[in-house]
Amino acid sequence: MRHQYLRRYGGWAALILACCAYFFRFIKDPVGTVVYTRGAECLLAGEPLIECTKRVTWEFPYPPAFALFMTPFVSLSPMGRNIIWYIISIGATVGSYVIAEKLARRLFPGEWSEGELALMRIVGVLLSVKFALNVLEWQAYDTLILFIILASLWALANGRELTAGGGLALAAALKATPLIFLPYLVWRRRFVAASLFTVVLVLLSFAPDILFLVQGKPSAFLETWFREVAAPGFFNDPATAKTGFLDTWMVAHPSNQSLRGAVTRLMQATALQDYAEKVIYLADALCLLAVGAVIVKSPRDAGGIAIDGSVLLIAILMVSPMTSRYHYVLLVLPYMVLAAAVIRDQASRTVGVVVLASSFVLMTGTTNDLSGHVLTEIAYQYNFWIVGTLLLLVYFAILPKSIKNIADRDAPNPQAALQVVADR
Repeated sequence: MRHQYLRRYGGWAALILACCAYFFRFIKDPVGTVVYTRGAECLLAGEPLIECTKRVTWEFPYPPAFALFMTPFVSLSPMGRNIIWYIISIGATVGSYVIAEKLARRLFPGEWSEGELALMRIVGVLLSVKFALNVLEWQAYDTLILFIILASLWALANGRELTAGGGLALAAALKATPLIFLPYLVWRRRFVAASLFTVVLVLLSFAPDILFLVQGKPSAFLETWFREVAAPGFFNDPATAKTGFLDTWMVAHPSNQSLRGAVTRLMQATALQDYAEKVIYLADALCLLAVGAVIVKSPRDAGGIAIDGSVLLIAILMVSPMTSRYHYVLLVLPYMVLAAAVIRDQASRTVGVVVLASSFVLMTGTTNDLSGHVLTEIAYQYNFWIVGTLLLLVYFAILPKSIKNIADRDAPNPQAALQVVADR
């Protein structure tokens, strides 16, 4: 009996103890709760978010809908904010891994042995846990966004289009980059989900302005954010930017691990430096084209959503104006799906092992406490993370054909069945 309890609940007990111990590191440098709560305070005061927040703390370049989301934290004590935000962060992290596993198993249906499940979980967590810890270190909200996206994809896989559309709209209103899922829904002819996505996104994005308008205090939070943050970031125009964050978006800063950052670093101080902006747009277009090609070939059934969602999350990381290290928590789903593929698909296993091992070395093996500061800086400066992420697209490109072969192999053969009956 004791052995059964340990087997069933031992892992969860260890996780709870680890989370309790990590809390003290989480509150050591409360960056996120301070910045996010300050943004909410400025919103409630009706002041421009960027100008207001930078007088006290770091700037708040996030959509105004997120500032509205954080308003309940204003009345809490600093410790109360840390405790609640930690619970939200841990819950979102665990929930993201659980749903990522469900989506991966939907792609490879059938009986999974306990050994296969354990191996998939170990490999998936090992490949991505560094990024989840980065989010906790910065008290960022990227894991919360990931959880909302994955929950929405799971709803889509189960035919709940209203829930999926509303959830993805919520993620886009809070973070902006999940807007990439709207054209995907249209392409997949999920018109109900796409329609609700549009309506909910508009309502949530304008919600802060609507609340002040009801009180007779006209405001322009969304317009200001778009003019000072979104548009300069998208069009690479620092002249119209009002936030210092864009300094790292538009220069060869090693903290920007997107395609924009990679191209800028590669072309700086060269004869081609003046063409960097055009090359950035070309690189983004090629990345989106590759992602689109994978989606076109992926299965149309519910299982294919795991592939579609994975490559769209990769696209977010690559084409975003600014991709920090903790944003890479979005790779939880791609890594879990590819870990499942290595276990269940023998035909592509060799390629999968090489891709995942190479990605792990480039992204985790070269940027940890053991590798040292020098190697870590080299990895950031020479785009190891971008290469490690783009390698995953290679495996995703061959996966749809491999899955089709598995389905054809496992499909019942009517002629063989008739032959068996005839032989009898």
